[in-house]
Amino acid sequence: MTVLLWGLALLCGALAVHVLWWRTSLPRNQLAALLKLLLAVLALWLGANALLGLTGIAAAGLPLPLIPCLHAGLLYISAALAYVVLFSTIDADSPSINILRTLDEAGPQGLGEDELLRRTGMERFFISRLERMEADGMTLRTPRGLAPGAKGSLLLGLVLLWRVIMGAPKDLD
Repeated sequence: MTVLLWGLALLCGALAVHVLWWRTSLPRNQLAALLKLLLAVLALWLGANALLGLTGIAAAGLPLPLIPCLHAGLLYISAALAYVVLFSTIDADSPSINILRTLDEAGPQGLGEDELLRRTGMERFFISRLERMEADGMTLRTPRGLAPGAKGSLLLGLVLLWRVIMGAPKDLD
């Protein structure tokens, strides 16, 4: 039960800091900032647990023995990464959310596929994604146009390598 409580407490604390930070000063690269925040919360908690363990001081249910501490940390990391995936639908114009929002606005009569494509304006999503990729260093502007940046090339290489390992087709259909 201690592992569950600490894992959830860490996640709730990180989410509270996340909300306060974003409401006061929206970071330019939100995903990177969120990942740094989530890792910092874990590092601070692990550091506090270790420090209390070394000094022999007991406070707020700490220090936890090593194994429960690692289990709580793994629970936190799992939940935090799930939140990062969820946050991507909040942070950017997710195509799925955009489609659902457009269908909801259309009401119970629904929309045909052609009208849905027209109303969703997927080019907005594409432009927004390109801007974020450039800000993150995934792409870069050259005199001839856009090209993969260092991060983009690395990510593409890892995805293609994993596809080879998994036996998937070489094309990214």
